[in-house]
Amino acid sequence: MKKVILSFAIVLSSFFIFNSKIEALSEYSFNITFDNINERFYKIKDLSENFLKTSDFNNFVIYFNKNYSDYYVYFYNSDKDVVVCKSFGGFKCFIQTAVDNYTFSSDSSKLTKAGSTNYSSFDDPNLFLYSSAKVSVDDIKVNFNYGSSSYVINENDNYLPIYDLYLKVSEISDPHKEEKEVLESFYSLCIEKLKYLAEVFVSNYIYLAIIVIFIIIFVFKLINRRFLW
Repeated sequence: MKKVILSFAIVLSSFFIFNSKIEALSEYSFNITFDNINERFYKIKDLSENFLKTSDFNNFVIYFNKNYSDYYVYFYNSDKDVVVCKSFGGFKCFIQTAVDNYTFSSDSSKLTKAGSTNYSSFDDPNLFLYSSAKVSVDDIKVNFNYGSSSYVINENDNYLPIYDLYLKVSEISDPHKEEKEVLESFYSLCIEKLKYLAEVFVSNYIYLAIIVIFIIIFVFKLINRRFLW
């Protein structure tokens, strides 16, 4: 009898623990804009990717600093998944390691170090533009609304910063994507065949001689016509 009561107590306790896990899941909803995905953003992204190749860092995050109305880059060095979005007095995404903060100078077209900090965070998804590393989600569900469409990130999904969401939305909203890919494949094939023919002509002396003969005949025809006039 005691064993039955003990087993029942364990099962009942597990039920309450499981329920508390469900109740801990927080849901957030945001209106999203892609205004910050522009030429300046792409320039900073390219600079940041090139900077990684010559620095001791291995990852970076691009965010928009609304206080200065400009783009900033957090560089950090970690082999672990340190970028996570969760509920912490509201929605927040954290970089759980030390970072160096860089700004972009449009005058010199380069990144300039602005300082260092620990445990940086973002509470507005519209400011978190890009992460070179995976961004995990911890016990939250996020609904992104853009125009008349929406996109949902569940607790077991990877979080999508604005740039990744922009790519996802573009993929979903383009009904002719497959046709475009077929056309691109066709054009690539045509270009490859033309390159092949050009290489054949260039590498074959007979073809080259024929072309040269035609050019010489054409030139003589022009000279002859000029003298006749």
